[in-house]
Amino acid sequence: MSPEQVLSTGLDPRADLYSLGVMLFEMLMGHLPFDQETAAALQQAHVFAAPKPPSQWVSWINRDLDAFVLQLLAKRPSQRPQSARDAQTTWRGLAVSPK
Repeated sequence: MSPEQVLSTGLDPRADLYSLGVMLFEMLMGHLPFDQETAAALQQAHVFAAPKPPSQWVSWINRDLDAFVLQLLAKRPSQRPQSARDAQTTWRGLAVSPK
């Protein structure tokens, strides 16, 4: 769940971009950005905890890919890409080859 879903502050397509960030993180890392034992703790992590940059676990992930994943996982929707098209444009501009 995106932070705004947990807080019930209103949803728009940027909530889906947060979910995309979670999926991309898991695809790159092999685990989710947050690993809490209860649903309530997991929801709190999505609202308040900062995920670690993927490059802390996987050496080939560069700064640009780190920044993109973390932008998708931004707590505030205003800090995420504003549309799927914006996210796609950023993705296409990334150099995702090993460092």
